[in-house]
Amino acid sequence: MKLLGAGLATLALGCRPESATPRRKHWAWMGASVGSDDDARRTFARLKSSGIDALLLHENREEGPAFYERLIPLAQAEGIELHAWIPTMMRAELLETHPDWYAVNREGVSTAEKPPYVDYYRFLSPCVPGVRAYLADYYDRMAQIEGLAGLHLDYIRFPDVILPITLQPKYGLVQDREYPPFDYGYHPECRAQFKAQTGLDPLELEDPSANEAWRQFRYDQITAWCVRSPSACMRGANR
Repeated sequence: MKLLGAGLATLALGCRPESATPRRKHWAWMGASVGSDDDARRTFARLKSSGIDALLLHENREEGPAFYERLIPLAQAEGIELHAWIPTMMRAELLETHPDWYAVNREGVSTAEKPPYVDYYRFLSPCVPGVRAYLADYYDRMAQIEGLAGLHLDYIRFPDVILPITLQPKYGLVQDREYPPFDYGYHPECRAQFKAQTGLDPLELEDPSANEAWRQFRYDQITAWCVRSPSACMRGANR
């Protein structure tokens, strides 16, 4: 029976028509500046004629979910599979309403006040309950959009504590260790929660970067929002 099964499997594989082999899907990434509906139609048509099957389209924060609701039927009409590409912790739309929700470095400076490296590095703090609720609600709404093929989540982290060595000269930096201006996670909520768990204030540690419990605590804070928004985390997060 084992030999017979093996023979049938070989026969089945040998007789598989060439057309049954899945064709490799070709992808493209694009920013949110797609213009009017007519502009978008032309763009999608050009992408399709160039062999693109699926598009990772950056979110438009001014339109929110309505951005994708508007574009999905236009993309589908041209045979384009539309996916949402969305930064997670790096979000600037709450600067005016909730400046206290942003990540704080070891010097006590918030990304709402002075972001590291570049102006758009406005990272939220995952320790803040309001941040978790906001992200959970936003991604749950995104996951319900009819026809959206997937959510691809980026920047699921704190700001870079050490840049890649090839990028450091661009910013005039030498980062041979974790320096306070780039070491994040010291929002009052983070410190209070860590102290409640361990009895320690991370700012009182001799070398916070060497404390494994503090490092793991921050890892856990970043991933905890998935518990609140499982539908988003199961819809194709790519980082």
